[in-house]
Amino acid sequence: MTAEGERPTVAVASVSFSANERLIAELSAIGVNVVGNTGGQRFNTEAALAEFIGNSDFAIVGVEPVGEEVIAACPNLEIVAKYGVGRDNLDEPALEAAGVKVGWTGGVNRRSVTELTLAFALGHLRNVWPSVSLMRRGKWEKVGGREFSGCTFGIVGLGHVGTDVARIVRAFGATVVYRDIVDRSDVAAELGLESMEYEGVLREADVLSFHVPGTPLTKEMFGEAQVAHMKPSALVINTARGSVIRFDETVAAVRDGRLGGFATDVFPNEPFDASPFAEDDRLYFTPHIGGNSRESIMAMGRSAIHHLRQHIERGR
Repeated sequence: MTAEGERPTVAVASVSFSANERLIAELSAIGVNVVGNTGGQRFNTEAALAEFIGNSDFAIVGVEPVGEEVIAACPNLEIVAKYGVGRDNLDEPALEAAGVKVGWTGGVNRRSVTELTLAFALGHLRNVWPSVSLMRRGKWEKVGGREFSGCTFGIVGLGHVGTDVARIVRAFGATVVYRDIVDRSDVAAELGLESMEYEGVLREADVLSFHVPGTPLTKEMFGEAQVAHMKPSALVINTARGSVIRFDETVAAVRDGRLGGFATDVFPNEPFDASPFAEDDRLYFTPHIGGNSRESIMAMGRSAIHHLRQHIERGR
């Protein structure tokens, strides 16, 4: 805890937040000393993150793990503000027990993730990505794919992002089926969506998109057993968490012709080396950019700043 009258210190673990001069200026303006991650380090362990946070009063984190080890090593820590939306990297019971507050706003990057999901789907259905690859290799193969408007789009997880995806997909005229363990009948009625059991969504989907949090319930919820229920032409999209899909099994299904394609922005371990898949035209990999648009970076950053400002205004 800082002495009365002193400015509290905030450790910004996120590389993209730290590199954004505008966000750093807006953060400094709320009356804090800022320690940014200017070296571009990835704090993949609690020990590494704890060393970075040190005696800081506040922390802004993205995907960095925060739990008992950080709490024990950082006795001044009062609040952790989330830069992003997933909370699976935060041990919230441990933080609550230690009296460390969590600042979080759900859905703040939803449109950014939605647009990447749509890019994957459109690129696959209209054969854009394979065509680009073939053209670069000097091959002219005129295969235009199918229209998005005639497909059935399956959504697993109808939360902030899933609902936004459904809204845009319906505007294209596609049919949307979904699975969620929470009652989403109000949204379904508004948008004209059909709720199904998980296996029903698997069977019907021309495109299957995951928008669930990373929890024990969703861990490896898609793999070989689920592929068996799907159309061999179907595309699977994961912009949620790398833990949701059995990566090797899904890749094998595409390579064997049992799935039409696999698009993922998230991986079991990150950063991920995709070079062994360079010749696979139906595997579409991006480096966790779903929530990383310019607009989304600002929205996530300002959300984190908002929670710290509130904490200060409440007297800490």
